[in-house]
Amino acid sequence: MQAIEFESILHNGQLDVPKHYQNWEGRHVKVILLADDLPTPQKADAIFKLSDDPMAQ
Repeated sequence: MQAIEFESILHNGQLDVPKHYQNWEGRHVKVILLADDLPTPQKADAIFKLSDDPMAQ
């Protein structure tokens, strides 16, 4: 498997792929999305269960 990295912007659920890789049409690829923005406190609270007990692990 070959790994490449490029930056793109998501538009209406579609990624812009650099022209160099557009000839990969029809190939099976795996995609990992990484976003620059940090989660808001509300999102973090939904992900991590917080406890008032400082000794809780």
